[in-house]
Amino acid sequence: MIHHVKAAALCLLALAVVAPECYADVVVQKPEFSVALPDGWVEMPQDALAAARDKIARAAPNAVIPRYDYGFQLAANKTMEYPYILVQLTDKGRIPPEQLQKLPKLDLGAALDGKTDVLKALVSGVSLGHMQYDEKVGVIWLSSQSEVPGVGTIHGLSGLIPTQNGALQLHCYALDASFDTYLPLFRQIVASATPSAALAYQPSPPAAAPAPASAGFDWRMALRRTALGVFIGGAAAWLLRIRSRKKPA
Repeated sequence: MIHHVKAAALCLLALAVVAPECYADVVVQKPEFSVALPDGWVEMPQDALAAARDKIARAAPNAVIPRYDYGFQLAANKTMEYPYILVQLTDKGRIPPEQLQKLPKLDLGAALDGKTDVLKALVSGVSLGHMQYDEKVGVIWLSSQSEVPGVGTIHGLSGLIPTQNGALQLHCYALDASFDTYLPLFRQIVASATPSAALAYQPSPPAAAPAPASAGFDWRMALRRTALGVFIGGAAAWLLRIRSRKKPA
């Protein structure tokens, strides 16, 4: 019996060594949400996010630079090195439940409406996939791809989790060569994200909320903001490293 127990323990140890996905998740609790990170993933320092935003603003002075509230990455990597995840909290309006069940068919390229021109110093060849709502996990999935100077193709997977006043957005990025490897992990992390009780999406709008406008939720504007956040976030790592290497005159 003792031999069987030892053998089982050794098997479990071996599985842990060769299968990182078996490691226990660590739940990170923030005021606005919680998320389960796999072992080996950590939160980015807030000063790194602020520095990246500042450098992006200098590189693209005519662009509306989105704010990234939080970030997560591999602990073994340098700050903001691929792969990584950036988190945005938006408060531009609640998505009606009937529109979640049947997402409007929009030309996402047209939704950008030339707004990526101001990002030429950061990215090129930008493209967005189709929105897909996963009712089981309550996430709107959106894929992206862009070309970052000196880096190559960056793939992204964004998960938009509806809240009572907007969305909790997690933008996940990886290099072309490793994106397929990280894709299941990205999906796992996004699906684990849960808005706080105050932000959690409800089937009905708050009683005190005004009646929605006849035009309904402004998907075009929402996607435009999301797209800018997606593409700028994908280039943040490259820009932060390049600018950091430049010596002051």
